[in-house]
Amino acid sequence: MKEIKVMIQPIGEINLEEDYLIENIPSHFPFPIKLYPYLWSLQPPFRAYNINRMQYNADEINRYLYSKYEELLKMPEFYILGIASFDAYYDDLNFVFGLASREIKVASIYTKRLKTNELSKYNERLLKESIHELGHLFGLNHCNSFNCVMNFSNKLSDVDNKSFNFCEKCKLSLTSFYEKINA
Repeated sequence: MKEIKVMIQPIGEINLEEDYLIENIPSHFPFPIKLYPYLWSLQPPFRAYNINRMQYNADEINRYLYSKYEELLKMPEFYILGIASFDAYYDDLNFVFGLASREIKVASIYTKRLKTNELSKYNERLLKESIHELGHLFGLNHCNSFNCVMNFSNKLSDVDNKSFNFCEKCKLSLTSFYEKINA
């Protein structure tokens, strides 16, 4: 069975405890997943910034990450998770905590709205959003189960109130996804 490989790519000026994510993300998936830290942060492309909104376009950020790792992403087991220090939006949404682009195997998390003075709370939020966006990359949609990590978060309290775990239905879908890529 193939191990899913995810590279964590910081974007912007971010203090990221990659070890926390690398140690905690794999235990939440029903298949082997290995995370790789990147050595330095990328600066976001100027074209992704919307001066009228004073936010970055999350879709543009994902496409930028894809352009940086296109060769690596040709391998079926490889994915990219960008973690950005700024605020972002997508389409008509006022903001997003994260965005997954399944077709290019890239997801991104935006930390500006996740921040708090409590490091443990910030790490929990970052972990939940990372698991959530990877879930999307691995074929899951939003879930109606209140506790499931795939439940849609419209505000910070939604992130805080959901668990780190997938519900049984989402776990089954993840297992099916993994079996398909190993067929």
